[in-house]
Amino acid sequence: MPIIHTKKKARKMRKVNRLSCFLTLFMLITGNGYAPERLELQQANVVAPWALEKSLEEDVTIGPTFVESIEDCVDTAKSYLLPDGYVYEYVHTPIYSTVNQLSFSTNADGSIFNGCGYQDNVRIRSVLELEYFDNSFVTGFIPVTENDVIYFNSDCFDPEYEYAHILHTVFYNEAKESISSSGLQWALNTAFDIVERHPDGYISAVKVKALPFADELSYIRFTLVGSGKGQGISLNEPLEAIAYESDWVKSEKYIPASWGEEISNVLKKVDTIPVTKESRMTKFVLASDIHLNPNDTRSYTENMGKVSAAVMDAYDVPFFVSAGDNTTQSAGYKTSDFAINMQQVLEQLNPIPQKRILSTVGNHDGATGFAYDRMGDLVYYRFQLTNQQRSAVFFDWQRETNKDKKFNSDGTYYYLDDPYTKTRYIMLNSFWSSWSGNEFGFVDRLEDSFFHSPRFGARQLTWFAEEALDMPSGYDAVIITHYAPSAQDFEVFQGIVNAYSTKSRYQANEEDLQYNNISVNYETIDNEIIAVFQGHIHTNSSSSVLGNVPSITISTTGAYWDVRDQDAEERVRDTATEFAMDVVTIDRDNRIIYCARLGAGKHRRIKY
Repeated sequence: MPIIHTKKKARKMRKVNRLSCFLTLFMLITGNGYAPERLELQQANVVAPWALEKSLEEDVTIGPTFVESIEDCVDTAKSYLLPDGYVYEYVHTPIYSTVNQLSFSTNADGSIFNGCGYQDNVRIRSVLELEYFDNSFVTGFIPVTENDVIYFNSDCFDPEYEYAHILHTVFYNEAKESISSSGLQWALNTAFDIVERHPDGYISAVKVKALPFADELSYIRFTLVGSGKGQGISLNEPLEAIAYESDWVKSEKYIPASWGEEISNVLKKVDTIPVTKESRMTKFVLASDIHLNPNDTRSYTENMGKVSAAVMDAYDVPFFVSAGDNTTQSAGYKTSDFAINMQQVLEQLNPIPQKRILSTVGNHDGATGFAYDRMGDLVYYRFQLTNQQRSAVFFDWQRETNKDKKFNSDGTYYYLDDPYTKTRYIMLNSFWSSWSGNEFGFVDRLEDSFFHSPRFGARQLTWFAEEALDMPSGYDAVIITHYAPSAQDFEVFQGIVNAYSTKSRYQANEEDLQYNNISVNYETIDNEIIAVFQGHIHTNSSSSVLGNVPSITISTTGAYWDVRDQDAEERVRDTATEFAMDVVTIDRDNRIIYCARLGAGKHRRIKY
């Protein structure tokens, strides 16, 4: 029986993300959602600004397109995500001639192995037992001798695969008894010569070397990458396809199936928002308090990026916004762990391009450990990163991936303009500190600790009042910070925001002389601050603490801390309650903010 295989899943995610081959730069003119504006863009022969700089070799979208059923899969160049949680792609499966096709892969008794010559989702362990292993398949006994060449029609024999070191190749004698077993990498280096490589890089033919046990060698069994379905393997004759079968094929599971229904429901919710081509709309996905801690089993965020990407792609959402506390290093950790921790957050946000992620920091982003103060009392979160270190860990990747972000010299706050919607996103650091480090590695005075003494600082508030709020005509601002009311200089921030919203003057009158330089006049502006979005307090709420500007908070996206999160439903891994985010749509003409809840929690509608 032929051993066949459609496509190797290990490369599949890269193929799904590498969607320049699937969509043109007119990504926003196709698909579901914002049809009137897309029509207007098409007529104007322009695209949204976040797509303008994309070359054909770059990602121009962020995930498969979500559809309700296989009948909705209409573009054979695209991949689709169905409610079952699987990605579907249009696959051309080769049909091979019997001359070139290895006609059998057997059991020990000579019958066809597994009835088809292969078995999916298993591997041969070094102890020669079969065990479950996702994204791999096992062949039966393949007869070989020294100098035989084995041909593979696809990329199932791939040394670059993440788990190649544990995909075993087993060698057998005529009685089908094992005489040697090795990992795939060892086999490539020792047992085989590589005869051919496909232009994509994977190995398409190997030759059996003169092995120490060559006189005994009669059979080989492989553990290979992907699925055996659609995979051709031949012996001493190159594979030649004589025809192809084409159909929509289920590939790897992209998200749990429960999220498919949730995504569909959220998209139906946002589709009810009245939109015309004249409407001024601002859209983004809002998260806060991801609290990723690799050693805390209550942080269920493995599907966060994929779910967000599906919604962002289907609804044409340009940005994923995080209001801080992306990481959590508890008392036993080191400050050096934060760089690794932040990288893990970015990995979980795949496949969202990093240039479309806007993120600030919270009190947990850079504070850890404990120490005894001078009175002998134990104080937690005494160890912390300096602003310079926080800038490197939490903001360098943002600077490198999106040059349009306008950072101040401090490097821990910035703004980004979206000229398509005329929105300025202002990302503030409400847990700023002037602490520059010392030989002890922890803050000696609690007033220097951003964890225990949060503040914006005069330098940031001056930049905010004079530069960040100095917007071009027609622009409005969305402010993202971890939590402004906790800042010791909140009254100054509040005064600036209130003056801007009422088109009046503001003069700081704080006792600390460093704030006396803040003096602004907003009487002639034609812009406004739409809202301030925050996290930190782990609740869903909206308050008037900033006067005319709503202060909107969101509950924890990641960690489920039942003692602290007043609004959270029970978080269950691999269900639509495992995390919580908002798909934010701001109707700036009718002055309504729609927060469609993605995950645990309820939808919200807030007027401003």
